[in-house]
Amino acid sequence: MARVPFMLFRSGTSKGPLFLRSDLERVPASFNALVRTQVEDAADGGLDHRSELIAARLVGSGHVYGVDGIGGGRSSTNKSVIVESANEDAEEDVLIKFVQSEIESFGVDTTHGDCGNMLPSVGAFAIEKGLVRKGLTCPSTTVKLRSLNTGTRYEIEVQTENEAGGIRVRYSGNQAISGVPGSCAPVSVRARGMAGTLGRGILPTGNAVDEVGGIEVSCIDFSRPMVLCKASDVGMTGEETKEECDADVELNERMENLRRGAARLMGMGDVSAETSPKIAVLSSARGDDDISVRYFTDPRHRDLHYSLAMTAAQCIAAACLTEGSLAQSLVSRPLGEPESTTDVSIRHPSGTAEISIGLDADFNAISAGYVRTVRPIAQGVAFYPLQ
Repeated sequence: MARVPFMLFRSGTSKGPLFLRSDLERVPASFNALVRTQVEDAADGGLDHRSELIAARLVGSGHVYGVDGIGGGRSSTNKSVIVESANEDAEEDVLIKFVQSEIESFGVDTTHGDCGNMLPSVGAFAIEKGLVRKGLTCPSTTVKLRSLNTGTRYEIEVQTENEAGGIRVRYSGNQAISGVPGSCAPVSVRARGMAGTLGRGILPTGNAVDEVGGIEVSCIDFSRPMVLCKASDVGMTGEETKEECDADVELNERMENLRRGAARLMGMGDVSAETSPKIAVLSSARGDDDISVRYFTDPRHRDLHYSLAMTAAQCIAAACLTEGSLAQSLVSRPLGEPESTTDVSIRHPSGTAEISIGLDADFNAISAGYVRTVRPIAQGVAFYPLQ
């Protein structure tokens, strides 16, 4: 077996291993028939997913429980990140590739885009591996990175401390986030260049509201393309639990049909074999929150997110500030001023996500920020089967 170094992180409400691309590239994909076949198929289409497929094999893609790898058999735990140094003249310190591994069949979902929950771990990993060229500072260090999935640029502010021998990441702290036990040091994420990942702007259909099968939807593309609908229009209250949603076969079929229909309106074609665009159900929030959300990670597999993906949170927050959208119609207070940053509070099944959205002079969403926590769980080598 080949040995591949990794660090395993709990990052936000996700968990997964981080690999250096150079370590993955040293593993001959031809040693494993499962990986070799898909590498050859991708090459026939002019693509190179060798490192991504090796990472997927190490995670345990292809088994519903991920029993043969270091993943977890759920979309939030069946992912990994490949990290490499950027060129010396580049603005960023590192380049990253998110790998969302398939669960029931072996492979990689190349349409998934970025994972906002895993992003903070990249900052910590880059410091741990000595990839920050511009030097480390205390009490925090900002790591700049660019996603090869979407082209989005991120700045990750990681808490640091002086220790004998140099500066290291400080993981302990008092920051708590919904959906995660305990507390850790805060990690701040700021993103820019995320509006219109499909190349069609924040409203890829050109409309704030469209109709699919008689149901109104807002198609929003900010950080990731999403389909948003009102709970009352799809037979929901908006307060359902994950268990209730996962058990409702008819509801998930309805969500999947809406998702596929809206994808065609966005110019994405047939997405029946893909997880993008994502879909979420919105309702008015109680208390001090601005909006309530139920986020369907994958209706095909009846998998409602137990909290909320950060890419989805950013998209929904931007939708709350988009004139005429369904999300904006559910927010009870005025949000934001031109050329300012405004905070949006999103209620989800495990608590609340706070997202800050930067607006330009024309009230367009141009940046986003949020706070997560990370914790290293393990470090070592993963064994890559040669047969």
